[in-house]
Amino acid sequence: MIDNYIHIDTRIRSGEPTVKNTRLSVLDVVLGIHYDGFESYLKDHELTNEIGCSVLKYCSSKSCLRTESIKFCDKCVFGRLQSGETFQSLTKEYDKIIVSENDQSKIIYSRFGNEDLSLDSQTLNFLGSEEEFWEETEGFKGWEIAKSLIDNKY
Repeated sequence: MIDNYIHIDTRIRSGEPTVKNTRLSVLDVVLGIHYDGFESYLKDHELTNEIGCSVLKYCSSKSCLRTESIKFCDKCVFGRLQSGETFQSLTKEYDKIIVSENDQSKIIYSRFGNEDLSLDSQTLNFLGSEEEFWEETEGFKGWEIAKSLIDNKY
């Protein structure tokens, strides 16, 4: 157990740091608070304020880097690097990113420089912002999100 609220158990989420007695990873909670708000997320998941604060403190200080035999959260940059799943490995067959001129929320990573924005085997289509694209492919920097939440009082 890392503290009263966060622990690592190889039988739960392959050993990612999780909230005790749940399957919620530290990053799940950080992102949930980021997107839904501190009180709303904690209420929806029946977590206490103390748990929320503990998770934010753990993540913002990159405590996972000081813990032996840890599997990092799967959506985190560290988790992606640990698994060998990098942006280059995910998109190695594609060579060009195109932001659709008609729909700025549509990101297309094109194979062989194909600028045809139609859905076909030559393109990887991502429906979201460019920021969301990079977060999904490279991983979230959870510690930065957690620090920002703490600095802004959640």
